[in-house]
Amino acid sequence: MLYHYTTQSAAAQIVADGFRDSPGDSFFPAGVWLSDSSDIRDRAMRGHSEGAMLMIDVPEDLAQRFLIANFPGRWREFCIPAEVVNRLPIGPVSPAR
Repeated sequence: MLYHYTTQSAAAQIVADGFRDSPGDSFFPAGVWLSDSSDIRDRAMRGHSEGAMLMIDVPEDLAQRFLIANFPGRWREFCIPAEVVNRLPIGPVSPAR
């Protein structure tokens, strides 16, 4: 299970229309940013008070292909193309903790 943090309004739009790739730049690829930790709300939300957490069932072998950062013992971050993420089951939207 991977997690995507966003605002509640953006979560509703994602559930209705699917994910869109974030723009890439010279340092980071375009795609959907996901984490394997559900406990990083403060870092992920950057001060948004109305946050939501989307849960996406991503097989481990698929996630490994898009691993961007590994913080051993804490969390990993992935950037997966929206066209791939949109084919996977999205769990219920829950308030970000």
